[in-house]
Amino acid sequence: MTRSKPSLAAGAILVAALLSGCHSGPPPRSEMAAARSTIDNAIATGAADAAPIELRSAQEKLDRANAAMAAKDYVLARRWAEEAQADAKLALLKDRSIKSERAAQQVNESVRVMTDELNRQPR
Repeated sequence: MTRSKPSLAAGAILVAALLSGCHSGPPPRSEMAAARSTIDNAIATGAADAAPIELRSAQEKLDRANAAMAAKDYVLARRWAEEAQADAKLALLKDRSIKSERAAQQVNESVRVMTDELNRQPR
C-alpha cells in the first residue's frame, strides 16, 4: 500500500506543529524569576533545616528549567519553573509551621511555669 501525498503532507504539518510547540510563546522570564526569588527566600529564612528535601527538589527543578530555557523549550521551562516555585513555597510553609509549633510550645511551657509558681505561693 502506498501513501498518498495528502497524508504525507498532513504528517509533515503535524510534526512541524509539534516541534514548534516546544518553542511556543515567549520565554518564561517572570516564572523563572519568581522561582529563583522563592528559593532564595526559603534559603534566607532557614527553610533548608526544616524542609531540605523540598528545597533540594525546588533547586533541581529550577536547574531543569534553566536547561530547558537554554534549549529554547519554553513550554518545558515554564512547567519546571512553576514546579520549582511550588516546591520552594512548600519548603517555606513547612519551615513556618515548624517555627510556629516551636513558638507555641514555648508559650505553653511559660504558662506551665507561671501556673506552677502561682500554685506554690501561699493563699
